[in-house]
Amino acid sequence: MTEENAGPRDRLLDAARELFYRQGPGAVGVNELIEASGTHKASFYRHFASRDALALEYLREQGRSFRALLTKLTARASHATDFVHRWVSLLKKQERRGEFLGCPLARFMSGLAVEDPQWAVESRAILDSWHNVLAGYLQSLSGNRTHAEDQARALIKAYQANAQLYAITRDRRYFTEMEADMLAALEKPPRE
Repeated sequence: MTEENAGPRDRLLDAARELFYRQGPGAVGVNELIEASGTHKASFYRHFASRDALALEYLREQGRSFRALLTKLTARASHATDFVHRWVSLLKKQERRGEFLGCPLARFMSGLAVEDPQWAVESRAILDSWHNVLAGYLQSLSGNRTHAEDQARALIKAYQANAQLYAITRDRRYFTEMEADMLAALEKPPRE
């Protein structure tokens, strides 16, 4: 969370982070964001043209934040299995603290009240950025770009699938399955 003396824009983004993640964008209106942030309607519209403009900034921020996390985890892991263990361990810690409810991107996209192709374009760009971090890391370990891209895609699928199943059921066993699925993806031989 941002400091109490933060400006209205930062407080609105903090409120969006909390409310959009926990409730979904379709369930959160401008008035709720204003109340949760302790700002005024005029401040809201001074910084964001609409609730969707704030939602778009939230979505992009979540994408940047997760990409930074992946970058940090890959920088600390000398081997891909170490990276997977660190990633899943972090998710488990977040879950124990009540901070992990599933992938923020997936939660956001599934919580949209209206389907708009622009949201899909934005989410695709975010997923591509995550994929690029993982593929770059995996290629640095193996030297094989095609195989690294396949592995990166499989890691993201394993994360998304198990995170969503956890979000639906709150069954912690999905973290174990996520790790197993990710490790299996790393062991899969390159396609010829």
